[in-house]
Amino acid sequence: AELAGDWPTGQFYCSAIISLATTSTSIDELISLQSQYFPVIDKTEYLLPTSELLPQPPRDFGVNFVVSSAEKNYQESESGTNCIYLIKLSQSTNDNHLTSDAYGSQINNGVGIINISLKCTGLASGDWYSEGEYN
Repeated sequence: AELAGDWPTGQFYCSAIISLATTSTSIDELISLQSQYFPVIDKTEYLLPTSELLPQPPRDFGVNFVVSSAEKNYQESESGTNCIYLIKLSQSTNDNHLTSDAYGSQINNGVGIINISLKCTGLASGDWYSEGEYN
């Protein structure tokens, strides 16, 4: 349910996500996955781009093995559903050391995680369960 402050608006949203996660030991793996998956999403006739590919940090994504990402927004051509493509290189989980997931941070121990996702979110026709059922 969508909330406006403390009150529900009466509108409900539905999201669908497809994603891939894999470990990475080099920037070449990020570049390879980006060049494999991004064109598939970007060239589909069903998704109309509403933004340019936005890398963060701009000088590091695809260049340096640091916490970085790139995203692009789309709109599904028939329903107008909003979608976001996101590829991110982040720190792998390491219980023995504190890690920084701040953009531009060096990947610790030479092993990072690449996440690629396409998330689409649109207005639903109603709620799927009664209020309070999952509180």
